[in-house]
Amino acid sequence: VLAKYMLFVIRKRRIIFNRPEGDVSISLSAIEDFIKRSTSDIRGIKELKPWVRVARKNLAVCCRVTLSSEANVLETTNKVQVEIKNRIQELVGSDNVSNVSVHVSRIVKKSQK
Repeated sequence: VLAKYMLFVIRKRRIIFNRPEGDVSISLSAIEDFIKRSTSDIRGIKELKPWVRVARKNLAVCCRVTLSSEANVLETTNKVQVEIKNRIQELVGSDNVSNVSVHVSRIVKKSQK
């Protein structure tokens, strides 16, 4: 019973593209890691923790963010949303990102991490 449950969880944590040459699967953790790396150069972001889920054949991304106190919250979070959506679309070659939500969990001084 536990083995079936583990396979079910693993299956849910990836997306599969059915192609004529064969299936291609991408783990959601690989996409989460890609998001972390591709947003690391956005000014004002001290830390970003993404979480990706599949909802109705689309990807939904939630990010928990720590911002620098010098950052404009709305401008910076908008940059994060646009960058994530564009980079994932480039990565998988389709418009399958339904939503990118950002939750600012902390705002820290510039010298803090």
